[in-house]
Amino acid sequence: MYLTVVESFDAPALTATDERLRELGYQPGGHGELACDQGAAEALGLDPQTIAASVYFASEADARRFAEAYGPDVVGVAAVTVFCRD
Repeated sequence: MYLTVVESFDAPALTATDERLRELGYQPGGHGELACDQGAAEALGLDPQTIAASVYFASEADARRFAEAYGPDVVGVAAVTVFCRD
């Protein structure tokens, strides 16, 4: 699930998203280019070099439940293959 898209890794919106996730009891999934989550850019209709804050779920149903609780700020939900993660 993608919660925030920004132009650079030092964008304050990334920190704000992480703080909100922690307040809700979730661990942030991380920040990175959509290209590192195979299928994300295509599903969201964004450039692969777009930087995003994400959180990952085991199922689409879990992600959609979280999206409803998180509110209208969710950028999108996509099934992806995660790579580029250290």
